[in-house]
Amino acid sequence: MRKAFLVFLFIQIPILILTFTAGSWQIGEEAPPFFIESGDGKKLNLEIIYGNLSLIFYEDRSAVEKNNDIKHQLSQFRENNLSLLQNFQIIQVVDASSANFLTKTIWKRKLLQNSRKNNIVIYADWTGDMLRDYHLKNKESNLIFIDQAGIIRYLFFGKVNDQELKILEDLLLSIGRESL
Repeated sequence: MRKAFLVFLFIQIPILILTFTAGSWQIGEEAPPFFIESGDGKKLNLEIIYGNLSLIFYEDRSAVEKNNDIKHQLSQFRENNLSLLQNFQIIQVVDASSANFLTKTIWKRKLLQNSRKNNIVIYADWTGDMLRDYHLKNKESNLIFIDQAGIIRYLFFGKVNDQELKILEDLLLSIGRESL
């Protein structure tokens, strides 16, 4: 009986430790690694975006249009502040973890079509690892702002309102000035 209890503890303690530490990152801490890939095979990961200010929109099919107006406004904001935001990029990621070997080709074709239509590379989280590792919300528009050093500076879930957009724009300008 005692031996069974010790085996139980030996198995459960690491699980508990992982459960409590997995969600412990916060704004101001280093972003967890990620690996995403576009429909035409372009790969992107945390190491590749180092040196850039990266605003990641992570969405599933049901939320992909929720913040389209904000994506366009932020692109225009970048153009209007190019001297400070030359290294600012918007990265669009779609949760494609429901794709399987039968549907992955269709997903890739749709990603390419939407990338061309919106004039932006749309990446896919094929495994769902980014969704899990960043503790993002399903069926929601998730915004993650990662600075040049790979530090999470902003996190938001949902429809971005004018007040939240102003906060984000001010943060972008502040970090842009810091990097001069």
